[in-house]
Amino acid sequence: MKLTIHSVIDNLNDSGLPDGEPEINIVTLDADVKVNGGTLYLRYTEEAEGAVTRTLITAHESGIRLSKRGAVEWETNFIAGEESRTLYKIPPYTFDADIRTSRAEWTTQGDGHILRLIYSMNIGGAEKSVKIKMTLK
Repeated sequence: MKLTIHSVIDNLNDSGLPDGEPEINIVTLDADVKVNGGTLYLRYTEEAEGAVTRTLITAHESGIRLSKRGAVEWETNFIAGEESRTLYKIPPYTFDADIRTSRAEWTTQGDGHILRLIYSMNIGGAEKSVKIKMTLK
């Protein structure tokens, strides 16, 4: 399947308001998708400047789990209304990451799928607001 990821990341100031222009990215990648027992398994690989990151996303009705390995290493759970504390690694650097999830959902649309994530995070002391839509066709 083809995966299109549309993300919008805003850096936030001390008042929680956007600071500067948002970082907007749209990328389309090949993805392996499997649905089994009410759970979606999504695997894809990204390459940027020779650095490779492999991602596994597991989505079900209670939330979304993300696991990245390679140039970026990060594991976290996105569950609406919950907070989590993780480590975000871009070897050799490691940052504390506090995640506050507002929305984490997976829906089926025709023969494809849509995943939506809305969360705020504090990563290495920088506050960010993140909105991601993943479309699988």
